Amino acid sequence: MERRVFPKAMSRTINDVAGKAKTKTMRMLSLKMGIKKKHLNKRYFDLKKSTTKTLEFTWTGRSKPLPLSYFGGKPLKAGSDSTKSFHKRKGKPGYSAASLGVRRKYKFFGRTMESGHEGAFIRSRTATWRKSKTGKWGTYPITQRFGASVPVGMLQTAVWKTWGVETERLRERFDKNLSFYVSKLK
Repeated sequence: MERRVFPKAMSRTINDVAGKAKTKTMRMLSLKMGIKKKHLNKRYFDLKKSTTKTLEFTWTGRSKPLPLSYFGGKPLKAGSDSTKSFHKRKGKPGYSAASLGVRRKYKFFGRTMESGHEGAFIRSRTATWRKSKTGKWGTYPITQRFGASVPVGMLQTAVWKTWGVETERLRERFDKNLSFYVSKLK
């Protein structure tokens, strides 16, 4: 009986403890960086849950910069007072985003693409001209602009704070999960 119950209870406990620690870490990071938790989940972290055979939970992060639109980015209106002092020519639009809690103005433009993707873009002047959708020559390609990525030091401190607290409760949760699976066998 123990051979069937123990691996399931252990796997469930590992996933439970690691999942709660991951949630707390994501909350802490999103508050410090000033972005929504869903943007970090979608772009930055990969997750591999524990199974009865592996009994390990893997949570890895990629060091990719996040798009400026994730930092509360918004296009500035052309000719508004906020852009007059920032741009040389009056009436030129700009983009504003709060990367790591500090709002800055950029010389980018904000658009919503046909696919529904919103972001900050800039025309690439170094590239060669290309043909537009209407068939005219002379348009430069646009590229998306990015803000900061999650700093490694910030991630490490957040992980150590939350994972240390959660692993202390490991034994208590294991006992609950073990009794749950034993009751299912009866």
